[in-house]
Amino acid sequence: MMPSYGKKAIEDLLPHRGEALFLDDAVVEGSHVSTHATWTDSHPHLAGHFPGLPIVPGVFLIEAAAQSAGVLLASLGDGAARLGLLSGVRKSLIHRPVRPGERICFELDVKQIGDTNFCSAVGTAHNEVSDKVLTVELTVAIVMREAIER
Repeated sequence: MMPSYGKKAIEDLLPHRGEALFLDDAVVEGSHVSTHATWTDSHPHLAGHFPGLPIVPGVFLIEAAAQSAGVLLASLGDGAARLGLLSGVRKSLIHRPVRPGERICFELDVKQIGDTNFCSAVGTAHNEVSDKVLTVELTVAIVMREAIER
């Protein structure tokens, strides 16, 4: 059975809180993670991006993809003691704007890079009618939570 996580379970895996936590749910299957994110009209950044024409910032899409990889990494073995930190954006293509209220599905494959503490996270995101909104290739560092809690 594939591990499935709701918002509260994601909070147990990631350090993000409040408006900085973009994911609504997640399903992990081996090295693949599927997540959903929805930004509302009331999100504090959307009022200014752009007045009268709110568009989800592209960096939010990239961060949601990184959080998706983080869920997968934190769900492995030692659980929430392991964090994934975005350490590089190798490729990012935003295919179309995302408006508030659109439910976006992220599909990423996460693989460790050799014998390092880095992973590659590659995938796409699309809306509910299958319009592709993002193609992304990220590098994520694997760190122990205690190493950054000092």
